[in-house]
Amino acid sequence: MPLQSCTLRAIARSLARLGLCCLVPSVALAALPPPQTWMQRSLGNGHGLAVFDHATGKFADWWVRPYRAYAPGQATHDVLFDAYFGLQVSGQGGKWATSLPLVFADGKPWKAALGADDSVFGYVGPAGVVHERRQWSGSAPLQLQTFAFAPQTCGDRCLALVAKVDNSGDAPVVVTVVLLPNLHLGNGAPQPGSDSEALSATAAGLLETGPAGQVVAVPMTGATAKACTNNPYSELTSGSLTCSTLALAPGQDRAGSLQWQLTVPAKGSAVAGAVLGYAEKGSALPALADWLAQRTA
Repeated sequence: MPLQSCTLRAIARSLARLGLCCLVPSVALAALPPPQTWMQRSLGNGHGLAVFDHATGKFADWWVRPYRAYAPGQATHDVLFDAYFGLQVSGQGGKWATSLPLVFADGKPWKAALGADDSVFGYVGPAGVVHERRQWSGSAPLQLQTFAFAPQTCGDRCLALVAKVDNSGDAPVVVTVVLLPNLHLGNGAPQPGSDSEALSATAAGLLETGPAGQVVAVPMTGATAKACTNNPYSELTSGSLTCSTLALAPGQDRAGSLQWQLTVPAKGSAVAGAVLGYAEKGSALPALADWLAQRTA
């Protein structure tokens, strides 16, 4: 029963016991509108803040400070246009998480009318880990789970993104997991432009630089991880996923990817992940390398 209805009826009963019911006018109790499901979740480690949008299946913002301005007239940069995972399944083409439906663990589709459910999307436990679950749209019985968190001990401004591919079928499935971190490190604030960006792939991962700073994307898991400087957005869906490592000189809207070749066992799972680190000056790579070296799982 709506709170307003309970409160008004309780008041009416109290007045009736006092013989004052005639003072209470007849009130038509209108039904409350259905609740709206909040689809965004924020996360941070005290150095920066990020927003994951479950309505679109991607990171939508990464503010490199937890406040709007660090000095009068000096706005904090939001360096992430978006970031998300995708899957390419052997013989079935590729799909980005942004096009896959949210589902429950049993594969039943989630609908907004059902309200928020942490088993579909939301926070996992008290540590501020954001999670969502999506269903592969091909014939392979796969689910793609995304986990994201901001480590406290990674040095400074960092984001960790993990993809878990679950296979409920009776046969192993070969997949390529792709992470597309679409950064904007050009001029301007609070949202920098995509101009004057340079991109390179190294043994450590992706390195993108621009007037707004530098971001490195380092694989957390998977010996088969590759850093690629070609933008895979249309390649994944067309089934022609490639990996170029040619360094790209400063230009407009540079975007690369990290890719993992995985075999997901029958009735099992496979995991891939990366950590992104931002530095306004210098490099975030040494701190990320230290953090990765101390990880046990």
